[in-house]
Amino acid sequence: GAGITACVGENEIHKFSESIMEGHAYFLRNFRVSKQTRKFNVVPSKYTIFFTPWTIVEEIPTEVSGNLPLYIFNFVDFEDLEERAKHPKGLIDVIGQLTVVHPLVQGNSLNGPSIRENVELRDL
Repeated sequence: GAGITACVGENEIHKFSESIMEGHAYFLRNFRVSKQTRKFNVVPSKYTIFFTPWTIVEEIPTEVSGNLPLYIFNFVDFEDLEERAKHPKGLIDVIGQLTVVHPLVQGNSLNGPSIRENVELRDL
């Protein structure tokens, strides 16, 4: 359930741009790890992974990676929002209160079968 930011430099982007796709899981080797130095971070982690020319990316088979979450959310307690605004520890994408989570809905889209879950937020 934890996440970490990964950066691919301009010199390595050509090597990894077509081999890494959203929704897939990968095993990484030979990367560099440094302390996170950015003031605002998308993922609340103290570290960042940096791809190098020697980084190896291997896709993990679906039967092994099936239990991994596709997305990781970092919800903030409603009462903590004011303090987070004063002392930011990362970016907040949506400010609202989650009030209802509806059941999963199966349907079809232009890309084939899809599953979605609607939620309701109370706007502040």
